[in-house]
Amino acid sequence: MEWDRLISGWMLDNINRQVGDGVSTLFWDDPWLEGKPLGSIFPCMYELVEKKLVTVAEMFARGWGVNGEAWKWRRRLFEWEEKLLGECIVRLTSFSLQVDRVDRWIWMLHDSNCYTVSSAYYFLTDIELDSNQQPNGNFRFLWLKAVPLKVLIFAWRLFLNRIPTRDKLFQRKVLLVSEHGCIANCGINEDIEHLFLTCCFFGGVWNIVAIWLGFSSAFHCQLFAHLHQFSGLRGFSKKSTKSMQIIWLSVA
Repeated sequence: MEWDRLISGWMLDNINRQVGDGVSTLFWDDPWLEGKPLGSIFPCMYELVEKKLVTVAEMFARGWGVNGEAWKWRRRLFEWEEKLLGECIVRLTSFSLQVDRVDRWIWMLHDSNCYTVSSAYYFLTDIELDSNQQPNGNFRFLWLKAVPLKVLIFAWRLFLNRIPTRDKLFQRKVLLVSEHGCIANCGINEDIEHLFLTCCFFGGVWNIVAIWLGFSSAFHCQLFAHLHQFSGLRGFSKKSTKSMQIIWLSVA
């Protein structure tokens, strides 16, 4: 998924409008029917309608059935457009207002239907990950209060592959082909896993830290697997995992 699509569409895809009295819900522009705005379901009708900023309550009061007064067009509809209108009316036939309730927004990423920062955060990080990574639960370490914020931000960028390693700079035409190799002059092209995990110069720090902690292990060469493996060196209790994650972030 491209970043511009992520920014512009992810929130709209995960909210819904629950209509009560219909007074504060826009008929064409809010996602109140089938989870999508009617203006996007019937774009041709949306272009032809005289008044776009009309509420559900107003349309209901005028009558949105066949020959209802709610339908006001800039010109006479063609036959195929009449069929589209018929489809729209069919979708509206089973809907009725609840006058004793107000309209409200529904956040579909949380069981409470209320927006939370954590639910949005996990959604965004999950969809940005490469397909060969296993994100579920792995980003929870970014909520560790014992770790400075700038370190957590760096770790987030690291797992999203947003660090300007030489392979990234080469793709952006900042570096030449001859400059694609690892900065440690180890003879291997530099990417994020190589630089932080497998490089014989920089990656060797993990073995040094493991020995310092009293362990000996052959570490995984992918970031998430490496983090999971390192975090479990002292067992998988909540306390030991948290302490090892803090060490991992400090080393990275």
